[in-house]
Amino acid sequence: MNAPDQSRAIALNVHPELRPLAIVDISEDCRLELQLHQDLLYARVSGQDSGPNTLAYLQRVLEQCVKHEIRRLLIVEDMEGALSREEIFENSAEVAQAARDLDLRVAFFDQRRDHHYNNLFGELVALEAGVQARVCDSPDEARQWLGIA
Repeated sequence: MNAPDQSRAIALNVHPELRPLAIVDISEDCRLELQLHQDLLYARVSGQDSGPNTLAYLQRVLEQCVKHEIRRLLIVEDMEGALSREEIFENSAEVAQAARDLDLRVAFFDQRRDHHYNNLFGELVALEAGVQARVCDSPDEARQWLGIA
């Protein structure tokens, strides 16, 4: 996969003690980067948005949450394209039970503002399933909601 466009990158400064965990090519057009600190997992995903890519990266993130006993999750997405409402519902419902069972607090920040209303729909599906989830308008809001200093 080609490297993400650095001009779109937003400096998040999530936590100074984050350590690299993995970089995973979910598909030929989707990359997931994971960093870890205590009970915080930071997941940055880039590439082409599709139902299968999104479901695959979310499942991989949840696997790592189980493995490392994660309680706080920050997902930063920079994906080209958009999912249909049906795909958003199916993917959100698919992963919601696992997220709820793990008692995860999930903050989601999308670097593409045109995805905002679709992301809010995904948040609604997650909330209805009992997941502590929030779509954040900025990295600072995401950090604050997760209680990251």
